[in-house]
Formats: sequence, C-alpha cells, structure tokens
Amino acid sequence: MKCQLTITAVVCLAAGLTQPLQAQNPKRISRTSGPAGGAAGLVPTQAETNPSGQYSAQDLEDLRALLLKLGDTVEQFAILAPPDSVDLDSLHQAESQIRQMPYQQLNALRKGLSPSKINSRLQRARDQIKGYADQRVQAKAASARKISPMLADPNPFPVVSGLCDPIGNAVASAIGGTAPGGSTAGPARIPVGVILAADIVLFVADSVRELAQDACKQDVLGENTSLACTVVDIVWIVAEAVDEGIHFCDDDLTGNVIDTNYARLDDVHSDLYAIGTAVDTHLTNANTDIDTKIAALDTHVTNVDNHIQTEFATLTTVVTTAIANLSAQLGAATNLTVADLQQIMKLDMTPEGQRVLIPSILTCDGTAAHPCPKPLAACQGTGCSWNNVGPLP
Repeated sequence: MKCQLTITAVVCLAAGLTQPLQAQNPKRISRTSGPAGGAAGLVPTQAETNPSGQYSAQDLEDLRALLLKLGDTVEQFAILAPPDSVDLDSLHQAESQIRQMPYQQLNALRKGLSPSKINSRLQRARDQIKGYADQRVQAKAASARKISPMLADPNPFPVVSGLCDPIGNAVASAIGGTAPGGSTAGPARIPVGVILAADIVLFVADSVRELAQDACKQDVLGENTSLACTVVDIVWIVAEAVDEGIHFCDDDLTGNVIDTNYARLDDVHSDLYAIGTAVDTHLTNANTDIDTKIAALDTHVTNVDNHIQTEFATLTTVVTTAIANLSAQLGAATNLTVADLQQIMKLDMTPEGQRVLIPSILTCDGTAAHPCPKPLAACQGTGCSWNNVGPLP
C-alpha cells in the first residue's frame, strides 16, 4: 500500500496490522473532547438497550449500515482535505471489512453505541456538506456568467492560490452532481458550518472508537472481537486525517488571503505611485507650459496696450486738430454769413439809386487772412433812419 504523506502513514500502519489493536489509553483527547464532546454522547439510551444483550439481525444490519455511512461521510469530507493527504484505500478496506463483519462483532459494538445518535449527527454533517456543494455549483455558474472588466495591465493582478485551490470546485462535482461549465469559481473559504460538521464526523468516529474498546476486550462464543476495534480505528484515523486536512486548508487559505492581499496592496501601491509620478510630471509640464503661455500673453497684452495708447494719443491729436479746424471753419463761415446778411440788410435800407455793393465782400471768406467787411456801420448819433445807415462805400 502506498502512503503519500506523514498523516496517512498511520492509516497505512493500521491497515497493515496483523495483530488486534488493544486500547492502551482510554482517556485519549480529541479535537471534540470537552463539555459538548466525548464518547458519552453516543451511549445508547435506555430505550435503545436490549436487556438480554443480544440484538436482532435487523438492529445489527442497521448498525452495519451506520458504520458504512460513517465511512462514506468521512470520504465525502475527504474532498475538502489537501490532495493526496488521505489514504482512502485503507478506508475502503475498512468498509469492506465492515460489510463482512459477523453479527457477533456487530452485537458487541451495538451494546455501546446509539444508532439514532450516530445517524442524527452524521445526517447533519452530510446536510452541511451537501449545502456547501450546492453553493459551489451556484457560485461556479455565476462565475461563468460574470462580466469581467477589460483593463490593460501588463502585470497580472495577484490572486489567491495554494495547495487547496481545486477543493472548492471538486466538492461540487463529487457531492453535488455535475457542476456547470465555464470558468472555475476559484478557491473559496470553507464555511464554518462545514468545518464544524467535519469536527462532528470526527467526534462520531472518535466516540465509536472509544466505545468499541470494551467490545474489543471480549470473547464472544470463543471468538475474539478485536477485529472490530481494528476496523473502527482505521475509520477514526482517516477521519482524523480528513479533519486535520480541512482545518489545514482553512488555515492555508487564511494565510494565502493575507499574503495575496498584501501583494495586491503592493501592486495597487505601485500602480498608484506610477500614476502619481506620471500625474506629477504631467502637472509640472502643464504648469511650465501654462507659465510660458501666460508670460507670452502678458507680453502680447502689454504690446497691445502700448499700441492702443499710441493709437489713442494719435486719435486724440487728430480729433483735437479736426475740432480746431472745424471751429475755425465754423467761425469763418459765421463771419462770412454775418457779412453777407449785413450787406443785404444795408442794400435793403439804402434808398433806391444809392445802393452800392462793397467789392471786398465778393472775395472774403471770413478768416483772419481774408476778413469780411462790416457793411453796417454804427449809426452816427441819434435818429438812425433809412438815410442814415452808415457811410456808403
């Protein structure tokens, strides 16, 4: 028989024993020992005890079925232990011996065991692992339907991995039927209820082993029943290996999750640092570019302002000159108009035959260079009349 790990070496040794195993220490301590554990938990009630000490064939077959159910339950939980850490061949040999166990040995075991208590605990444990298998099937189907983000990253993001990676998906196939296709759901935490159920299975196997010790010391009709003790010892050893393996996987996943999260944090930190450096460089370049553009804008605005000031000064001069010219032109036009009007008035006031046009009024323009005459002189003294309008030309 091939034994692959240290913990299974004990199984191999138990399976290869040629002499009956005897109880050396009736006070062995197991994981489930304590107020809620102990072999006393599987002691038959008064109603389950036959005063004659001899049980019916049906009772013994029921016990055989329960012992086989114990082995089958251990095997179901074995899928949660690390690969190749459990010697299932020895378990199968023990189950084969249970199927062939004579009634005398079964009867000796039956005296110290409660079938109803064994069945109740095993069924609760089987329900737990079946529920876990159903959850894994659903998780795997959901994983196949999940939309993954399309992110371009040359460095793969760290994911949880370890010795027990295949377990979460294998259990669904082994116990819960064929799992849906698609990508695997990946490593997952074994639920606390399933771990406690594995502890219960170990408790049952340990209690059966403890209670079988008295039967192993008896001779029934001249036949030593220690073979029954050897068989239940093998089942207990495998159950112990399975339980330890399940707790190992739970601890292994915890360690892997911690290490992976640290690696992820390091990856995120590196990415953020790279992004921060790139952003800093970009902001520095942008700041320099903005400063350059602002400086150029300042120069341009200064040039525009100087140009506008020059244009305003030039415009002011032009407007001032234009206003002065316009004022002079208006003054000359006013002078010319006044002279013309006075000439007309003088002609109107001068008697017929005496009217004379002042010659210079024809060439004057009202400016200082060519002033216009004043046709109307002031009346001399009192009594201005049509005949007294000032001197004639």
